[in-house]
Amino acid sequence: CSSVPKDYTSICFKSFGRDASGHTLRNPQKIIEICNKVPRQKDYYEQCAVGAVNVIIDFWGPDLKNQASELCALFDEPAKTTCFSTLEGRLSQVFQKVITINDQAFEPPEMTITQGDSIVFLNKGKEKHWPASNIHPTHGIYPEFDPKQSIEPDQLWSFAFNKAGNWRYHDHLFPEMKGVIIVE
Repeated sequence: CSSVPKDYTSICFKSFGRDASGHTLRNPQKIIEICNKVPRQKDYYEQCAVGAVNVIIDFWGPDLKNQASELCALFDEPAKTTCFSTLEGRLSQVFQKVITINDQAFEPPEMTITQGDSIVFLNKGKEKHWPASNIHPTHGIYPEFDPKQSIEPDQLWSFAFNKAGNWRYHDHLFPEMKGVIIVE
């Protein structure tokens, strides 16, 4: 990539990240080993991150869980921030139903979806979070709507809402954080 015309160098390193992701079958540890070979000048390292995370999202399937967020967490700054920004933007394009969790609230706090739709809960906070059905602490109103464990910072969890209704939920670790999913 260093020998291509200067206008194409960043694009080349983005393609390098894309190829690294595909070649390693979207394995975060192997991708980071390849992207760590990219020069840390201009935006080259960040572009490798963008290319790699885009491939993981483009080939999202049932066997992919947290590979995208695991990859982003492995990058050094500023590529880490760039990777997470790309991931957040792409998730909303792919799923169109993303609730971001920060350390104060669910954003948005209310969402209307169609029965069968999935929502991705993306933890952008510094603390662990645990979105789950009311009533706290048993989660008995919609017991399936519970990851059964906390979501680490920079990780995600998705859930398919197969029951129609107004599903109130809370953060099991911070019960004052609340939201509602309206499934039509």
